Amino acid sequence: MESKYVELMSRVSVTPEMSRRVMDGVRRADASARPKVLRPARFRRYLAAAACLAVLIAAALTVPKLVGRQPAAQGGEQIASPITEYDSAAALSKAVGFEVKDLTTLPFTPSAVHYAAYDGKLAEIDYAGPDGQSAAYRRAEGDGDISGDYNAYASTTTLTTSAGTVTLRGSGGTYVLAVWTDGKYACSLSFAEGLDEAAWAKVLP
Repeated sequence: MESKYVELMSRVSVTPEMSRRVMDGVRRADASARPKVLRPARFRRYLAAAACLAVLIAAALTVPKLVGRQPAAQGGEQIASPITEYDSAAALSKAVGFEVKDLTTLPFTPSAVHYAAYDGKLAEIDYAGPDGQSAAYRRAEGDGDISGDYNAYASTTTLTTSAGTVTLRGSGGTYVLAVWTDGKYACSLSFAEGLDEAAWAKVLP
């Protein structure tokens, strides 16, 4: 049997063309059987696209809920502003329950005046003048510092007036803030531009 096989194979002649065709067929068969694999770079692109899609879906589901959610006070009531504006010192006085007078000795002529009450307890009158000049006068029951100014000033001095002992705060020989109390009411007066002691003595009520 072996001798016949050897004899038969010795008669077979494989040409270069036949060899090429056989090898091409083997390569095609190998390629069709091989599973397709994503290369790392392409895989990363697909993964990034999938992540972006997931973020967009989550945003589409979440944003409408956030937009529709409005903060509300307990019981569903809307929180009211603590500041109420008025059109005159008389109206402001009625709102806070004590007298608040307009200042008449300011070092500038006011072009606008605003009246407001904070929580119905603290009265404030704001004066605006030319060239950025302004003043703010506050009055409330009590004896504390109601100015709301917590700056650290280089200079402090006191003046004795008909309103009582007034503390002035500022720097460089001028003062932008005055605070005082008459025992029942606390007051403060501040200016955008500093005044010396003599000027303060003229404007204090």
